Amino acid sequence: MTDVAGNTSSTICSGTYKVDTTNPTAKISASSSGSNITVSASGSSDAHSGIASYQYSRNNSTWYTSTSNSYTFTGLSDGTYTVYVKITDKSGRVSGT
Repeated sequence: MTDVAGNTSSTICSGTYKVDTTNPTAKISASSSGSNITVSASGSSDAHSGIASYQYSRNNSTWYTSTSNSYTFTGLSDGTYTVYVKITDKSGRVSGT
């Protein structure tokens, strides 16, 4: 840097920045046992980010966030359920559902 009088700083300042424009991808598998459904998520993120968290939902209602790649919905009544997974990477980008 140079001030108004023309003095130049001897300190060099620099920074390194990452740009992430790629959403992670999510895959889902599930199994049921008794009144429980266990959802397993897998996915990928670009090499600069990595996966930060997983979100799980049944019937697209409440979303549960976890750092685990599996989640079990317990105590379910007889019926049909649709389960969903989303993945968030460390840059905050979110996969499709």
